[in-house]
Amino acid sequence: MTASPNWPGVAPGRSGVNNAFVGNWCDTSAFADLDVKPPVLWLRGDQDQVISDESMFDFGTLGRLGVVPGWPGMDVYPPQPQIAQTRAMLERYRAGGGSVREVVFDGCGHGPVIERSAELREQLLAHVQGAA
Repeated sequence: MTASPNWPGVAPGRSGVNNAFVGNWCDTSAFADLDVKPPVLWLRGDQDQVISDESMFDFGTLGRLGVVPGWPGMDVYPPQPQIAQTRAMLERYRAGGGSVREVVFDGCGHGPVIERSAELREQLLAHVQGAA
């Protein structure tokens, strides 16, 4: 991590797996504009508490809930709407001619590969065979 003058006093660092995915180092915004658009299959659990619009790992969510003190409010540090952001990018991809299929596993959390391995395997095989 890196010290920051902004709440909560820390920012992503220059190394580490999770830090590699922050906007400072990883910009996926051009994905929707690829010239060649392979079909996309988005598999996720409907009860994922890590990747969600109200993630319990997001300081914006935790601050809003009063778990992390000093939260500056929705205007300064709102929860990151991860599902909505992903869906918006995939809609741009679709609007540009790409194919997107979202499969949401009911009653499943962050690990569909473990929690719903047989169903996930079926979906993935069907996707790969359909793309061939």
